[in-house]
Amino acid sequence: VIEQYLSNILNISKNLHWAGYLSSTSVYGDKGGNLVDEKSDCLPTSIRGNDRRLAENSWRKLWHQHDLPLHVFRLSGIYGPGRNALEVVKKGTANRIIKKG
Repeated sequence: VIEQYLSNILNISKNLHWAGYLSSTSVYGDKGGNLVDEKSDCLPTSIRGNDRRLAENSWRKLWHQHDLPLHVFRLSGIYGPGRNALEVVKKGTANRIIKKG
């Protein structure tokens, strides 16, 4: 997106209140079930996670170089084929994950 639309983004950036990039929690890598937050190290263990990390860095570079108001949202991959909450309840495979704290 940045490569294809950089001039468009810069042309409208003066009128933006903020821009959002929808990333993924895959940028954190495999933390063995431990909790993560936005201060956790980003050490992706998959190609997709690494690609997301590179994209986040590209957007941040725009923010720093052109004062583009940016928010990065890291969404977890809880939905997709076979991962719909209603489907797992229907199949009887739903379970609770209880973490301390």
